Amino acid sequence: ATDNSFEGDTLTISSVWTRGTGTEMSQSTTGQQDAVSTMFIARQPIFDANREVRAYELLYRSAATRQYEPIDGDVATARVLVNAFLTFGIDTLTGGRQAYVNFTRQALIEEFPTLLPRDRLVVEVLENVRLDAPVLNACRRIKEAGYTLALDDVVGMDIRVRSFLDKADVMKVDFQHARPDDLAQASVLANQRGVTLLAEKVETEEQFEKALDLGFTRLDRKSTRLNSSHLGI
Repeated sequence: ATDNSFEGDTLTISSVWTRGTGTEMSQSTTGQQDAVSTMFIARQPIFDANREVRAYELLYRSAATRQYEPIDGDVATARVLVNAFLTFGIDTLTGGRQAYVNFTRQALIEEFPTLLPRDRLVVEVLENVRLDAPVLNACRRIKEAGYTLALDDVVGMDIRVRSFLDKADVMKVDFQHARPDDLAQASVLANQRGVTLLAEKVETEEQFEKALDLGFTRLDRKSTRLNSSHLGI
C-alpha cells in the first residue's frame, strides 16, 4: 500500500562513495570520502493471530526527508527492491520472513518479480493497477512460477476484486474504510477461494479481535512500532 502516515520503523544505511571503488557499507578502504549517500526504507510488520511477526511490508521513503513523498511508482518500486535485496540484504531486513512489495502495472507486465527469490517475496498488486488482460495474464504467469500474489487495499467486493480472486493468495482489506458488510463478504469469499485474509490499518485491540473473529489471519497494526535492533540493523 502507498502509505503516507507510516507507524512502523524506517531503517537507514549510509553508503560512502569513493573514487573507483563503488559503494562501501561503512567507510572506504582508503579513508577518502567524496560523497555520502544515505538510503531509507520503511518496514511495516505483519502479525499473525498470536501477535508474532510473520512478514514485513517494505515501503519507499525519500532519502531527503525520511518520509513518503509522491514519486513515480516504477521508480519507487525499483528503489525499494534495490535497497531491500542489494543494499540492506533481504534476510537482514526481514529476519528471514517474507517481504511484501508494491508492484506497478508496468513492473507486473514485464514480470519483474520473477527476477527475485520466490520464497522471500510477496507480490502486491496496487489498488490503482487496472486489471485488464495484459496484467491478469502476467499475474497468472507470475503465480505459476511459484510466487505469492496479494491484492492490495481492498475496500469493497467489486468486480475488480472478484476478477482477481482466482489468482490472489492474499487479500489485503482496508479495515478502516471497508464497511461491515464488505468485511463479512470478504471473509466468505476468501474462505471459499482459499485466500488468506490480511487486515490493514488495524489500530485498536478491539479491531484486532474483530478481525480475528471474521477469519483474518494476518494483520498489520498501524500503532505498533518495532525496534529494528532485534534484527541487528
